Amino acid sequence: MRGSSGWNGRRGRLKPFYDRVVELLEEGKTFVVAHLVEAQGSTPQQPGAKLLVHPEGETEFTLGGGALEAHVAREALRPEVRNSIRRYALGELGMYCGGSVKVLYEPLGSKGAKALAFYRRVRELSDGERLVLIHVVSEGSGPPASAQILLRGNGRVQSVLGEGLPSGLLEAISEEALSILAPASRKRKGKRTALKEYPLGETSAWAFFEFVQGLPRLLIFGAGHVGAKLVELAAATGLFQIEVVDERAEPLEGLQSLNLVPRTHQADQGYGDLPLLPDERS
Repeated sequence: MRGSSGWNGRRGRLKPFYDRVVELLEEGKTFVVAHLVEAQGSTPQQPGAKLLVHPEGETEFTLGGGALEAHVAREALRPEVRNSIRRYALGELGMYCGGSVKVLYEPLGSKGAKALAFYRRVRELSDGERLVLIHVVSEGSGPPASAQILLRGNGRVQSVLGEGLPSGLLEAISEEALSILAPASRKRKGKRTALKEYPLGETSAWAFFEFVQGLPRLLIFGAGHVGAKLVELAAATGLFQIEVVDERAEPLEGLQSLNLVPRTHQADQGYGDLPLLPDERS
C-alpha cells in the first residue's frame, strides 16, 4: 500500500495521484478509484482523499486506514457499487470516530484509450493553471451512469470522459464550477472539494468537484552553474513549475536536456524583451 491521500502540498495538488492513474492506464491495468466525497463529524480523512483498489484487493494511497479503508477496499470489488456513491456511518464499522462519510466508486481501465487520453490531459494541465475536475454519477432505475469533466479555470470544458449525460446537465455543472471559482464567491471558502446533487425527474445526479490550483511558478534568471543547481533543488521538491531565463542559448539547451525544466526563455542581452511577466502564481 502506498501512502499519501492524493493531495500534495498546501495548494491541494492532485498530480501525484493522477500520475499514478496514468501510469496504470498505460500498463493496461483495471482498477477502481474510491473518492471520499463528503465527511461529517469526526473522520480519519477529509474530502478529496482517495484509495486506489486493484482487482486482487491491493490498495494504493489511503482513506485514513482502519476499518473504513478495509471496508471500502472490499466494496470496490463488488460490481454493483461501481459508479455510485455510498454512505458509511463509522460507528457501524466499529470505529470510535463517530462521524460518517460518503464514498464515490469510479472504475477505470475498462474505459481504455479514452480514459488514458483524459487523465493524460489532467496531468498535463495540472502543473500550470487552475482546473476543476468533476466526477458525475447518475443513479436511477437503470444501470448507473458516470462521467468525468475537466474544466479550465476560465470555465472552458477541456475534456469529457463518458457519454449519456442528460441534456443540460453539463451546462449546469459548468456554471456551478464557475460560480465557485469566481473571485467574489463565498461558496468555496478555501475548500478543495464540493459535492452537489442535481435532480433529474425521477432520478438524480451527483457531481463531485475537485479544485486544482496549479503549482507556484518559480522564475530563475540565469542558467549558469548556480541557476542549474537551483533548478535541481526546486525540481526535487516537486512543488514548483520552473521556468528559466537566460540570454545564452547553450546553457538553456543544457537544462532542457536534463528534463527538469518544462519552459525556458532566451532573452536579449539586456533582458528587455522578456515574453513573460510575474503573475499571481509567481
